[in-house]
Amino acid sequence: MVSIISKDPKIFVDFMMIEELELLVDVDDKWGPLKQGTVMFLSFVAFGIIPVLAYLGGEGQGTDYVFGISVALTGVSLLLLGALKGYLTSMNMLISALLMLLSGAISGGVSYGVGVLVDFIVNV
Repeated sequence: MVSIISKDPKIFVDFMMIEELELLVDVDDKWGPLKQGTVMFLSFVAFGIIPVLAYLGGEGQGTDYVFGISVALTGVSLLLLGALKGYLTSMNMLISALLMLLSGAISGGVSYGVGVLVDFIVNV
């Protein structure tokens, strides 16, 4: 059966999207990309502003207590976003939330490390 379906790449991709990933994509929706882009933008704004909220009081320089509050707010938002993703994709919400937190922690740690490295190189 795989050899038959894989002869036509479009049918194969459609089959994999529906059967394996359980994703239904309406390719005839001309507004689909605009809707997806809008959702991505609004999500970025909504969740991207959360780490900044700790600094709205006008305090905070470097890695002080405000930075810790910002990290904590970011961790909570990642957990909530991961749980929401798990709910929407019918995945275990706890596992999805923890995976999102781990992913955010790794990318945040790498970003912080790159910032420290660049600061070291620039200020030598």
